[in-house]
Amino acid sequence: MLAHLIYHKGKGRWVMAVPLICGIVLFSICDIAGVDTKFARPACFFLSAAIIWFVDAGHHLILYGKNSNKGQNTLYWIDMKYWAILLALAGAISLAAIN
Repeated sequence: MLAHLIYHKGKGRWVMAVPLICGIVLFSICDIAGVDTKFARPACFFLSAAIIWFVDAGHHLILYGKNSNKGQNTLYWIDMKYWAILLALAGAISLAAIN
């Protein structure tokens, strides 16, 4: 299982690092400013999805219809742009779950 994380070149580790860093920063800002943190989790997911999407050049797939970094920027052999879509879905679900 650990072999999935070790081998890959590129920016695949960003998939785990970006949401963690965004979460720490957003929750810290909300805590310092005294703002309610109920929207911090969906904002973290959406912000992470946008960062990962543009880092992996997922927008080129939409514009030109080709994958320019095929097999390079992956985590568990899944391209980063698909992780960005999953993070955006997680953000939408967590936003809908706020009471």
